[in-house]
Amino acid sequence: MQHTELRTVALKVERDPRLAAGAGGIARYLADSAGMPGAAPAELQAATVAACLHAFESLTPEQPALQVRYALFADRIEIELERPSPSTQKQVERLTKHFGQTTANT
Repeated sequence: MQHTELRTVALKVERDPRLAAGAGGIARYLADSAGMPGAAPAELQAATVAACLHAFESLTPEQPALQVRYALFADRIEIELERPSPSTQKQVERLTKHFGQTTANT
């Protein structure tokens, strides 16, 4: 399925492994619906869950939620995890899955 418009989804996730699993499920759904072949949707799901669980370590009572944004492009899916930082600069981790490969950027 080819998409000409950018599609986005945003989610706020508190520190709960079940919510990390839900964030991974959204990634897999988007990959499946975009027609990613083979094991790519499951790989993206696993990478998203792992990134959420890692990001949970930096959540605080003052900033208890992680912002997860999904963007579906014609050639890739990008997932951005924004977490609180003691400085004024945001900490963002980006997962990019091109149709045919996986790349994780920080």
